[in-house]
Amino acid sequence: MKQHKMTLDELASKIELEAKSGDARLLATAKLVRELKLRIEGGEAGEGVKWTVWGEQRFGRKKTWLYDLNAIACAKDPKAAVKAYHLRNSEKQKRRNDRLIERNPERAAVVKLVRKIDVEHVRKVRKYICDLTGE
Repeated sequence: MKQHKMTLDELASKIELEAKSGDARLLATAKLVRELKLRIEGGEAGEGVKWTVWGEQRFGRKKTWLYDLNAIACAKDPKAAVKAYHLRNSEKQKRRNDRLIERNPERAAVVKLVRKIDVEHVRKVRKYICDLTGE
């Protein structure tokens, strides 16, 4: 078996850290997940261990998250795959909000306001605040 710089647990910890870092790190996270998949399929975690099962247990996330990140890493155009991933997730969130509004009409006003917010403006304000606080 090939020797690696990091153990699987160290690799998994790095994946968790990258995943929490936001959009800018999604591609890096996807590449790490791809490495994790290949190493587990290569037998590093033991005979017959499925990479998605190992990942679900280690990260507490659904298999679809692992599949999505692996697909991004394997894509011919990973940046386009990241955009498609975000679009899919925003559409899924919109459908979820629509269902919640149907059940709770008072929520409609809040959702309508949030949908009008310029995301780029929010990112700039967040960066400004982080710069001020040193985060």
